[in-house]
Amino acid sequence: MRAKLKVSFPQVDVRSNTVKIYWVVDAAERKKAHLVPGMKGVLKLGAE
Repeated sequence: MRAKLKVSFPQVDVRSNTVKIYWVVDAAERKKAHLVPGMKGVLKLGAE
């Protein structure tokens, strides 16, 4: 799935080398990408 996200409040966990990210998606993108609150997954930046 592809969607344009506005990322805010990144939290870096140095021990596990992971980042917890909260994002905001506008309504049109949310409907198109079928995103729901509480979803978990992998975010790939710049990937095609």
